Amino acid sequence: MKRSFPEFRSPSLVVPLIGNTVVGLAYLLTRSPKAPMGAHIAMRVAAVLHGPDPTVPQPPHYPG
Repeated sequence: MKRSFPEFRSPSLVVPLIGNTVVGLAYLLTRSPKAPMGAHIAMRVAAVLHGPDPTVPQPPHYPG
């Protein structure tokens, strides 16, 4: 049986999971929608500065 989405079964997902936890906790602790919006803006800025090369492709964007 072929496992689907192998990119979701690797240690490279630890950092996104930590980031998602931080964004979720920021909202839960402050109850302000500005907390996750600020985190989202910061992630967008980081993505522009660092480029798409180090990111893991998300389905259905499989290479070649």
